[in-house]
Amino acid sequence: MNAPSMIPATAVVATGKIQLVVLGSPSGKEHTLGYLDPQFPLLAGVLRASVLKGSPAAGYGCPVWSMRRDGLTCRPATEKDFDEYRVSFESVRNNPEYEYQAAAVVA
Repeated sequence: MNAPSMIPATAVVATGKIQLVVLGSPSGKEHTLGYLDPQFPLLAGVLRASVLKGSPAAGYGCPVWSMRRDGLTCRPATEKDFDEYRVSFESVRNNPEYEYQAAAVVA
């Protein structure tokens, strides 16, 4: 598995939207569904942490991580990620406040 791409903090500030992301360890192991808020671009909020995937936030009530201090990687979240982490996608679907990776179009 390839390591997730880093979303630069400047990109979050530039769009002004909340970025929905999948967070992972520096080794590329994804473990948490979260978000990046343009008002706090170096912090990652936790929507759902998976203890089965090895999330250090699971069970600690840790709602926010420092992207720089904790060495997190992230990639844009998809609707499939919301299903995988068992979080409802309905509140963010087509909501202009949020930015996420649209599903790929199958030709």
